[in-house]
Amino acid sequence: MAENTGTPDTSSQGRTNDFHMRLSDDEKRKLLLRAHEWSSSHSVESTSTAGLLSKYARECLLAPRQADQALTHADIQDFKQQLSRLEIQVAKVGVLMNQVARVANTKGIILHHDFNPLIGSMKSVVADIDDLMREIWERNR
Repeated sequence: MAENTGTPDTSSQGRTNDFHMRLSDDEKRKLLLRAHEWSSSHSVESTSTAGLLSKYARECLLAPRQADQALTHADIQDFKQQLSRLEIQVAKVGVLMNQVARVANTKGIILHHDFNPLIGSMKSVVADIDDLMREIWERNR
């Protein structure tokens, strides 16, 4: 057993190199939260926060493919909620397109004043979809 010198004995694991990074308080809080979620979902035990962060960082950073990187249950739930919101917005576009087609088929002629409100609604929904896509992209980069 190694003598307690204040530094962890990592030589038995072949891990003798340190890696440091700087985080804001908010980034550190998010990282700790994700590490704890990951550890509970993967039954990982650690005696210290530093040890947990090291294990989580190795899992995330050294995964052979992006698909193998650590995901937490909260990450998956958040993605499902965003995807559900996106599906609702896409469905609204379909409804609006059906309304446009119904007016065109009923009247046999397309009048500008009939479509202005529908086009305005469609632009709003498409803008919402664009915002959701950007949000999903930013959160999952």
